[in-house]
Amino acid sequence: MSGKYTIGAGTGYDYSTVTAAASALTSSGVNGPVEFAIADGTYSGQVTLGSITGASATNTITFFCASNDSSKVVITHSSSYTLYMSAAKFIHFKDVTITTSYSSGYCVYAPNASDCSWESCQIFTTYFGMYLYYADRMDVDKCLIRGGTYGIYLYGSSTDFGEFNRVKNTNFWNTGN
Repeated sequence: MSGKYTIGAGTGYDYSTVTAAASALTSSGVNGPVEFAIADGTYSGQVTLGSITGASATNTITFFCASNDSSKVVITHSSSYTLYMSAAKFIHFKDVTITTSYSSGYCVYAPNASDCSWESCQIFTTYFGMYLYYADRMDVDKCLIRGGTYGIYLYGSSTDFGEFNRVKNTNFWNTGN
């Protein structure tokens, strides 16, 4: 895959859900930069993005709200993780809202991921907003993280603690830490 694609309900879109677009990425891989313009709406279902064949600093993958208003695109799931990014690399989200209604759920769970970013996003949770587990070079910029026991949880060990993660210009509201 390479180029620009659209996500939205109804006719005229390449994919009807974010989950369907993620599935296509996983099965096809990329051979150039990929952009997904998401139409306004609420998209339910767990989005799984792992290691995508061909993804690199040049061949990035970006999901963004077509109307540039994060409140108009909501990605939500009612169980465990909304956005599961195990070993994901070079995936970016811009101007979207990511939520979970599950009492011990994660909006973003990114174990062993690297070089991913969230810009101008809203993350609403009751437990973990973002759980970056052994993650490197993750950027969170101009986001609002609301609710939950943990806004962002960076986990590592004394020998592998995650490097070069950045959180800037981000507001935390009503989080436990």
